[in-house]
Amino acid sequence: MAVIDIGSWTVAGKVKLASAFHPHHLGLSPDGTRVTVGAPGSDFSAGHSGHGSDAATGALFVMDGRTGDVLVQTTVPGTAHNLAFLPDGASLVYALAERGVLQTADAATLAATGSIDVGKAPLEVTPAGGGNLVLVSNSGAGTIAVVDVGTKRVTKTIPVGMNPIAAWMGGDGRAYVTSESDRKLSVIDVSSLSVRATSDLQGTPGQVITTADGKEVWVAYEDRGKVAIFAAADLRPLAEITVGQRPHGLVLSTDGSRVFVTDETAGKVYEVEVVSRAVTRSLDVGGAPNGILLRPAG
Repeated sequence: MAVIDIGSWTVAGKVKLASAFHPHHLGLSPDGTRVTVGAPGSDFSAGHSGHGSDAATGALFVMDGRTGDVLVQTTVPGTAHNLAFLPDGASLVYALAERGVLQTADAATLAATGSIDVGKAPLEVTPAGGGNLVLVSNSGAGTIAVVDVGTKRVTKTIPVGMNPIAAWMGGDGRAYVTSESDRKLSVIDVSSLSVRATSDLQGTPGQVITTADGKEVWVAYEDRGKVAIFAAADLRPLAEITVGQRPHGLVLSTDGSRVFVTDETAGKVYEVEVVSRAVTRSLDVGGAPNGILLRPAG
């Protein structure tokens, strides 16, 4: 894992994790002090198809957000694409794709504290609404499972596109679901837990973010080397930006003026200005960078 100093635009260091696993997506604790990593046993940088058998394994890591020291780690019997903190900061959630479950765990030890059946081939998990609700992308069923981790029950199942990868929370309080197989973007109103809009995409989607003012939705097109921009109000296409070879991860700068984009094929991170929509610089980080996380200074 590469650590970038945004101010100097340099690779400040690299964090060595277990070589048998592939760091995928990152998460941040509510207080900003800890970073989580979900690391499948297989490399999904070229797509999410072809998950493992019942023998699949993965790894989970919680690191100190400043030093990069691994605070706790464990292996799990399945593919965990990400590891997310619940709002209390004391609990974590992750899905095991081959097991069809959402797992809860103690944040200090990663000891499992519960298991909830959620559906077929669950991938990313997304805490939503600031309480006990978690959105789980069931890639094998084309649904989002809404889980109340307090009661350990699936409270609702929302149909979306084929092979949904994740529900990305936007700054506008809505969840944006990307589905790879039919190239769709679905917008879920978290308050009503219903799909408010759906748009056909012109490429295979990676991550999604919204701009700081909530007016634009940015989607990485992995197979086209572009980032697409939509109007948040009605998902009307606004623009496309050429960014590298295989853009995947997106993160907004603290002041909302820039978007940082990972390129899995070129091993780079790009900076894009939000207003001008221009790529301003790139940085070689090596490997196949997938997820990206911004930890504010302070």
